[in-house]
Amino acid sequence: MPRTKRNKSKLREKAQKILAGKINSKLAGRKQYFDNETTKIRDSVKQFDYIFLLKVKDMRNSFLQRVRADWKSKGRIFFHKNTILTMAFGSDRSDEIEENLCEFSKEIYGECGILITNEPAETVREYVEKTACKDYARMKSIATETITIPAGIVSFGSERDYQPVPRTMEIFFKKLEVPVVVENNVLCLLEDYTICKIGDSLSENQANVLKMLGYKLATSKLLITHYYDKTKKETFRFQD
Repeated sequence: MPRTKRNKSKLREKAQKILAGKINSKLAGRKQYFDNETTKIRDSVKQFDYIFLLKVKDMRNSFLQRVRADWKSKGRIFFHKNTILTMAFGSDRSDEIEENLCEFSKEIYGECGILITNEPAETVREYVEKTACKDYARMKSIATETITIPAGIVSFGSERDYQPVPRTMEIFFKKLEVPVVVENNVLCLLEDYTICKIGDSLSENQANVLKMLGYKLATSKLLITHYYDKTKKETFRFQD
């Protein structure tokens, strides 16, 4: 028996109620998450004296995990959406949680995070300077140098002590359109081959070849732009 208009209307109403319930549940969960994270940040501000604004260049999860581990006993690090950070600190005089902290909030834009600690600016500066580490560049990264493989035996880069590349990798290089050949059971190039030139926006193939040969053209590092001193109730530009 075909469904009546009344039955169809009831089914539609039921579906709308289910959808509305799911949306409300999702919004409630999101609000709860925002509230929990802003509370964590505010509690940390009460506990520590300095708030540093972090920018991370060529961030990798392994790099961020190492930074978090380094500061675990000395402070707290938060990487959140900027709306959460500004909500936690306050965006103007009426809702800021510390005097003049809204001036710090104005500097929060782009991809950034915060370090809250009792360590002074000079200590943080020393850490930032020594924490940079080389890593493999990804697709669309800008090449920081020109990498050319000379004709002859194909070797890994300095990260692998320039050891010869095993001939078993021939198939992988050919898939990446590198014109390798096998001569006398050794992987070779008949002429110089430039993987990338300085300033290139790396293609997927270029990034993969650089990684296979051990060339690290990216540098993961922290940049500190500003910090807030709770004892002075003032935001300072971080000097390089």
